[in-house]
Amino acid sequence: MMGKLQNLETLDLKGTNVWKLPSTLFKLQQLRHLIAYKVELETYSRDFYGFDGGVGIRRLVNLQELLYIDVDVYVRQGGRVVRELGELIQLRRLGVLGLRKEYGVELCSSIEKMKNLFFLDVTSSEGEVLDLQSLSSPPMLLQRLELSGNLEKFPNWISSLLNLKKLKLARCGLSDDPLGVLQALPTLVELTLCQTYDGEELCFKRGGFLTLEVLYFDRLERLKLVRVEEGAMPHLEELDIMACKMLEKVPLGIECLANLKFLHFAYMPKEFAMALNPTKLGGDISPDQKPLGWFTRMIIASSAARGVLKEADAREESKDWVNQVRDIVYDIEDTLDEFNLRLQQHQCHGFLGFLYKTIKLVKHLKPRHHLATQIQSIKSRVHDVYERRQRYEFNFHDQGSSSNALRDTWHDHRGDALHIKEDELVGIDKPWEKLIEWLVGGESRLEVISVYGMPGLGKTSLVKKVYDHQRVIQHFQHHVWINVSQSFKTKELIKDMIKQLYGEIKEPVPQGVATMDEDSLKTTVNVFLQQRGLYGHVYNLEALASEDSWTLFCKKAFGENSCRPELLGFSKNILKRCGGLPLAIVAICSFLSTKEKTMIEWEIVHRTLGSLLESNDKLENMKEILSLSYNDLPSYLKPCLLYLGFFPEDYLIEPSRLIKLWTAEGFVSEKGGLTIEEVAESHLHELINRSLIQVAETNWEGRVKWCRVHDFIREIILSKLRDQNCGVIITKQHTKLPQKVRWLSIHNSVDNVPENKIFSHLRSLFIFGVDTIPKSYVHSFFSSIRLLRVLDLRDAPLEKLPNEIVNLFYLRYLSLRRTKIKKLPKMIGKLQNLETLDLKGTSVRELPSKLFKIQQLRHLIAYKVEYSFYGFDGQVRIRRLVNLQELLYIDVDVYQGGRVVRGWES
Repeated sequence: MMGKLQNLETLDLKGTNVWKLPSTLFKLQQLRHLIAYKVELETYSRDFYGFDGGVGIRRLVNLQELLYIDVDVYVRQGGRVVRELGELIQLRRLGVLGLRKEYGVELCSSIEKMKNLFFLDVTSSEGEVLDLQSLSSPPMLLQRLELSGNLEKFPNWISSLLNLKKLKLARCGLSDDPLGVLQALPTLVELTLCQTYDGEELCFKRGGFLTLEVLYFDRLERLKLVRVEEGAMPHLEELDIMACKMLEKVPLGIECLANLKFLHFAYMPKEFAMALNPTKLGGDISPDQKPLGWFTRMIIASSAARGVLKEADAREESKDWVNQVRDIVYDIEDTLDEFNLRLQQHQCHGFLGFLYKTIKLVKHLKPRHHLATQIQSIKSRVHDVYERRQRYEFNFHDQGSSSNALRDTWHDHRGDALHIKEDELVGIDKPWEKLIEWLVGGESRLEVISVYGMPGLGKTSLVKKVYDHQRVIQHFQHHVWINVSQSFKTKELIKDMIKQLYGEIKEPVPQGVATMDEDSLKTTVNVFLQQRGLYGHVYNLEALASEDSWTLFCKKAFGENSCRPELLGFSKNILKRCGGLPLAIVAICSFLSTKEKTMIEWEIVHRTLGSLLESNDKLENMKEILSLSYNDLPSYLKPCLLYLGFFPEDYLIEPSRLIKLWTAEGFVSEKGGLTIEEVAESHLHELINRSLIQVAETNWEGRVKWCRVHDFIREIILSKLRDQNCGVIITKQHTKLPQKVRWLSIHNSVDNVPENKIFSHLRSLFIFGVDTIPKSYVHSFFSSIRLLRVLDLRDAPLEKLPNEIVNLFYLRYLSLRRTKIKKLPKMIGKLQNLETLDLKGTSVRELPSKLFKIQQLRHLIAYKVEYSFYGFDGQVRIRRLVNLQELLYIDVDVYQGGRVVRGWES
């Protein structure tokens, strides 16, 4: 009489021995969750049992969860039961056991009707083929998929699951490598391959599995080799390999998995265990000296520290504490790279070679003590920082703080814009009239008007004056002014918006909104608005024109529309620094009003404006407002913006240069379907759209040709660089240098750099506006830097490239543009990590043959325009540069032209 429980919503029989359900159960139309299965584990295998599926399951029309129904019990009725599943269109979680091949088409048809399904687990009967090929329209919300059974052919529809996060394939018996289909899944986080692949080799290719965090291999019994290319699985944190009996080597390239935190091997062959334990190979080292141990721990520590650093930056925690964590991250990275560099110099091959050679290094190399000291120092500092973190968090939570609470302790001066008198506003007539025209003129329809521009332009002031205008008030029956606080949560805001939108039209909110991610929520809003014919206008509020800027400056600084003649020059120069930014003009004039109106006082203000931004109370408000735009940036954009601080003031930057530099620094991660350069370009446009980077000029196609940053945004950037100890910009003598310099930008003269300074931690070097570089300086400088990634010598007065350059193993970006270099070192092929080589404007015509061994090279630019056009001499070996994205310009008329041209096909 189970059917008498008419209000039953959940029936949980998991782990029981109930296999047969009463037929009256199928009368419970309120039932939403039916869970009836048992798992019995033996060693590392499992037996799975579900309940006997019977005819009548279709009546449970409100089922959201059905785990697990065995459709192989009633052989004659199996097909009918599978068809009945198609009537359970509300299902979100479905588990099916005992599927026969002849039921495959019918199950596919049923699944296609389950539009809300996000979990699907299908297991075939023992020895049966799992036939799911006919699933042409899989549920697009599917987030977790488990398939167990012999797949004659891999289901290609899996590659269309754009929301899939977890995938498990078991007992599939695939002969073809499935990674090629799976590597482009844009949201895949966890992948399990259990008795799935019968091949001998698996290769994770560069740019594949960009979101994968967890990877399991289980009983791939013929697998002999796993290869990981650099750039594959950049976010992998956990790797489990179990019972792969033929696998004798640790995955090649495992050292490229920089975020790996957990490495687990079980039931592996003796040869594999020997490879992991070098002491068994005939050595005498203590446990603490085992290379895999400390090397993996260092990688884990680096990854964990970076995670803490990202979180702390977002929460704007204690500056000193965050800088300590940041220094630890950099030092771990330096230690790992120094160690790897020594391995490279001793010609290690593969990861086994890496392990075995490590023993010799630890025992015999003189630098062993130095490395050991570094590691012990890092361990001690991590412990100290952790203890301080514990104390800090206690106080932090004690005060009820969060990032937003901390931020709320200062007054949000943007709200002051709501109280500005209309006669104090300058230069808003044109945008004011345009916005009012859009609001009250034209057709009567639903519209959204957006106003955007860089911080401090007066967007809030403008919109408030439009909102308060009498024509606007009379035109609309209802109007509300809403302030969105700094502490809002985007997902909750959009969910609330969706509820209100559907509430207005008296329709139910779409199913699944409560569990949707942010992108899905945004899509839901967009679909709603598009279906209802929403129109919109976008107004780009630009900086004040020169005349309006001058009017505002005089009004605020002198209380009238004129300037004292003796102060005219200084006033113009100070105003130029403001760049048409009303916030900056008003703030600086407020400060000037406290100074005597003399030439000496105003010259001091102009000369020290950058430092005043740090120390003066009247300018602090402006700094806080401008800083908000930086603080609100996602973590992946912050280093990209800070990087612009290394360029001189008012410097025009080519987007392509910036993109190459960002990728060389490792600021950009690949995304499915896009090159890393395309992702970097999207970062640039996002910063432009946020008005933090200005477009200085566009080309004939409308693309950005030159960009720059506003002077005061640059001051904010420089302030952040100083706070974070991220780099040094040397513009004058006696610039104070920290002990460890990792980014160095030299402006105007190298004489300002101490000759006896050793830059052993340097990662990036820029030189701007330097007229002379002594030869002795070049050789002594480059002999001390080993970890350099970026070397930008554009326009530097160099005639010969020092041979020490070829020892920069980690160098990814080398620009010699418009130098006087005529020849490259013969051994430049040693720069195996080089991605960009820029020789534009040099006299280099012939490239060394070793250069064509650099397989990571993506941008090769070598040409000069004088009275005519010159490229570099094309060579047959060009075909080896298989990762080239940019090749400018190759002259095929020098040697074997036809063969060179054919080589491009490779």
